[in-house]
Amino acid sequence: MFSINNSPTFTHTVKVNVPVNGGYEQQSFQATFNVVPIDEAARFDLSSGEETTAFLKRVIAHLDDLAGPDGEPVPYNSDLRDRLIQLPYVRVPLAKAYYDGVAGSYTGN
Repeated sequence: MFSINNSPTFTHTVKVNVPVNGGYEQQSFQATFNVVPIDEAARFDLSSGEETTAFLKRVIAHLDDLAGPDGEPVPYNSDLRDRLIQLPYVRVPLAKAYYDGVAGSYTGN
């Protein structure tokens, strides 16, 4: 039986290649996303930086497993979300994790 949810969300691991001198360090965190209807998602022009920012603000419900430079956990808030969205090496994996999450349900069919 299919369960109807008027406000679906899902949580996925976001893998980020953080630039370091001479290469990358793979790090990850958990992102909980709001599922947006197709017609709403289609209104965002993801080739535009401004629209991508608006889209990510709309779909990100929560971020977990984040730490500061000292390794201490950092609590989620909208300012932190906005700072992370501005980092190109975080922004792209966030969008990919969202679309992999919603489109991944099609791959098994």
